Amino acid sequence: MDTVRPEYCRPEGVNMIEISRCNTPTDVFMVFIESILKDLVYQTNLYGTQKNKALRIQREDMLVFLGINFLMGYNRLPSYKDYWSTSDDLGVKLVSNAMSRDMLEKILIHLHCNDSTLLPTNNKDKLFKIRSIID
Repeated sequence: MDTVRPEYCRPEGVNMIEISRCNTPTDVFMVFIESILKDLVYQTNLYGTQKNKALRIQREDMLVFLGINFLMGYNRLPSYKDYWSTSDDLGVKLVSNAMSRDMLEKILIHLHCNDSTLLPTNNKDKLFKIRSIID
């Protein structure tokens, strides 16, 4: 049985009014990511609670986490832990000053897009865990 999804109530496509208020590429990115960001924070904290962890991840923490992941995509090091290295040839101060390695690991371990407890027993949707972002 297919799950019933709520209808999308906003107009399709880019909201030109919101985009016209943007002054930088970052502003444009934030228009697109804002609703996803709220869900990521909520679902990550929910998953932490389900695992008996009080994460208390905030919107800003998730933004920094995403920013660090973007940076790691183009400034590649042998291990993600190397970004916090005190070695001159490895550490990236921008990363270590923005977020502790423990906090990044906490988000990385608990990052969720959808409530796993709602996974139907006969689930046929291979993208269930990221469905909220796709939709």
